[in-house]
Amino acid sequence: MSYEQYNFLSQLFTVQDSTGIYLTSVDLFFSTRDETLPVTIQIREVLQGTPSNVVLPFSEVTLKPSEVNTSFDASVETRFTFSSPLYLPGPTQQNQRGNGEINRVSKEYALCILSNSRNYTLYSASIGSQDPNQNTNISSTPSIRSLFKPKTSSTWEPSEDEVLKFSLYRASFESEGIVRLFNPILDGLNHETITSPNNFLTLSKKVITGLSSSNYNSSIIQKGITIVQGNASGKLVGFAGSISPLAGVGITITNAGSGYTTGTYTGVSLQSETGLGQGAEATIGVISTGISTVTITDGGFGYSVGDVLTVGDITGNAGFGAQLGVTSITENNSLVIDNVQGGSFSVGITTLQYINSSGITTDLGIGSDILVTTLYEDPFRDGLHMKVYHQNHDMNSFENYVRINKFYPIITEVNSKITTELSPTDSDSILLESSSGFETFEGTTVSADNPGYVIIGNEVISYTGVSGNSLTGITRKVDSLSISSGVKVDTVLPYQIGSYVYKYELKGVSLRRINKIHKLSEVDNVSSHPINIDSYYIKIDTSDTDFEGNTIGKDRSGNLFFSETSLTGDYGTHLTQNIQYSNITPSIKSIRPTSTSIQGRVRTFSGTSSNGSENSFEDLGYSDLYIDRPTYFDSPRLVASNINESRNITNSPGNRSFDLEFVLSTEDERVSPLIDLEEISVKLGSNRLNQPISLESYSTNDMVRSLNEDTHACVYISKQVSLNFPSNSLKVLLGAYTGNSGNIRVLYRLFKLDNPDLSNNYELFPGYKNYTIDSNGIKRVVDPSQNDGTSDSFVDGGSYNVISEYEYTADDLPYFNAFSIKVIISGTNQADPPYLSDIRAIATVKPEV
Repeated sequence: MSYEQYNFLSQLFTVQDSTGIYLTSVDLFFSTRDETLPVTIQIREVLQGTPSNVVLPFSEVTLKPSEVNTSFDASVETRFTFSSPLYLPGPTQQNQRGNGEINRVSKEYALCILSNSRNYTLYSASIGSQDPNQNTNISSTPSIRSLFKPKTSSTWEPSEDEVLKFSLYRASFESEGIVRLFNPILDGLNHETITSPNNFLTLSKKVITGLSSSNYNSSIIQKGITIVQGNASGKLVGFAGSISPLAGVGITITNAGSGYTTGTYTGVSLQSETGLGQGAEATIGVISTGISTVTITDGGFGYSVGDVLTVGDITGNAGFGAQLGVTSITENNSLVIDNVQGGSFSVGITTLQYINSSGITTDLGIGSDILVTTLYEDPFRDGLHMKVYHQNHDMNSFENYVRINKFYPIITEVNSKITTELSPTDSDSILLESSSGFETFEGTTVSADNPGYVIIGNEVISYTGVSGNSLTGITRKVDSLSISSGVKVDTVLPYQIGSYVYKYELKGVSLRRINKIHKLSEVDNVSSHPINIDSYYIKIDTSDTDFEGNTIGKDRSGNLFFSETSLTGDYGTHLTQNIQYSNITPSIKSIRPTSTSIQGRVRTFSGTSSNGSENSFEDLGYSDLYIDRPTYFDSPRLVASNINESRNITNSPGNRSFDLEFVLSTEDERVSPLIDLEEISVKLGSNRLNQPISLESYSTNDMVRSLNEDTHACVYISKQVSLNFPSNSLKVLLGAYTGNSGNIRVLYRLFKLDNPDLSNNYELFPGYKNYTIDSNGIKRVVDPSQNDGTSDSFVDGGSYNVISEYEYTADDLPYFNAFSIKVIISGTNQADPPYLSDIRAIATVKPEV
């Protein structure tokens, strides 16, 4: 808008109050008005005694002609009220040049009245004339300055002895007030994750069955065939057996361990670190250097050559680290079966069968039945869980709920096109190009008692039969919520010929069991299905209703499992999530006149660190808040998703999990601090910190040595450092603060020009627990297999904000030409992360001693 097009008057005035004032409204006195065009007022800054083009924010008010009052004697006012009080500072103090005295310099403001009409007239008077309504003479005052009248459409001239009749109104404030703000609802498109492809891992059911006999035709019973027991069936993926009891044949010692007490121990259980074998026991012989002999006394079942075993508890021993490798098994007396469907295998009298190449179900045994004598069900691969890869989800406790929304069927699975238009009123059948694959749903033939489900567009439709290429017995709009928007579907849409119809399944499980709200606490065996910083697991509900009583399908408890272990999912699935933080920085625009102040405080609810032990959703009350710099907390806090607020936050207005308050105070009723609510935000900060493995397992965990498979969230890796001369010793020095729950481990990677294999993985520095001093006073590594990446000596680095020095040494290395350093930073309190001050590495040549 070009204000030069307006005709306008401009009355200059000053504010004499030393504190300044908040202007709330202006009264003007009109004698005439236009019938159609409005009138506007503005408060402008004054430049060199003349109104400028700078309009103060919120100072423009426009009235329609019907809102303008007129009178013949200036007795009726017309009030212009500002949308927000305008702060006008009072006089400023300036040094008088030459004598050092302080002068009060008033700042001028211009009240401008503008209109595109010349029909608006206002009352004014000359200095010294009489006000007819007050019976007083109009005199000059310090607050009233020149009146400017229009000269042309774009210029004006002052009228020194004339003033406009007007009234200014200021605000009067209480001594204290509170501004209370809450977080927006985290739902819908507001802070939900929208996935990329392959963000979900379905886990099929996997078992090992011990057999009553191995008398089967091994040329027919091969990997890939289907094994059947009653209603249960699954794919044969491997053979297993008992560990051979022959001395020096069935088992080998790959790591003797350390710290064990010399002696012979019987009945020691062997634990599977890889593989699914169960039940093996051995007699263990220990000498001063560790485990020396292992004699299998019970071969167990389900073992395969190459499985890695660890030694269980040896009574009275504090030793650790021993590892064994399976080198032979007695016979293939166990079957490894995956993709189990239709029910569960069980120990008992039911005969095992297989499906032959002609599709005929045949007994497994030759001449006699083969039964299941022992059964091991993989707790991780139980067929009911799905891993969700969800970066920074901030749902680190099992108290959380998550809603999965808009998970569509995979386009490569069962689908077809409709061949006739489907109108909104059609409710009999859907004609397809092909009905192949639609005859069953969740592994069972579709019928009136077992409806199937398809999706067209965003509409889920049930059907109870298949006739030719038609889906019959359809019911439109099955679900009350649209998986597209999360709002109620009020209108059924028409679908044109060629529209795709997808079977509403994922790996044999109805998507009605997936597109819903899930309780993370329903997950079985949290050690097998943990929550990590970028992933979690959900468990599929196989009953007919979910935990909130919503119908999700047919009750299939005990016989429904994912049909395949597969990384799956397409673009566009919506996942709810929390926002976790450990520091907060407000960003506000404010005015704080003299004698006023703004104090901030925030009400927070607790979060849980990744791999931490804090409880989520606890009300931690109010904390003081800096309004101009970050405020740090000693434990994680969270802004919860709407799904979690409605179920876990019960004692806060609107179930909100974030409450920000500003206390506005004044010692003078003429002024108040001001906050611009249009320009307010907060920055929430957190730390990517986790501890996915125990501190005791670094020496035996291959993940930490990996180039790409390490699941620690905070890892520093240096660039490759090349050397002018080969070295055989490496030292790393760094300064660090570890915090009360943090930990730092350091690894190295060596490169040698004539031996590329040397650089495959990182290796851990020995650590202070793995050093001893020999008879010559030289520090020696006790057992290289027990290197754990800790420093050469113990350092207590938990003193708050204190940097401690750490030193890591690896001697007697193969000669290398280059190296890289890896630092793993872990912890269980994301609000108290370790941090490094500097890292130095020195490669040298040391003589062998």
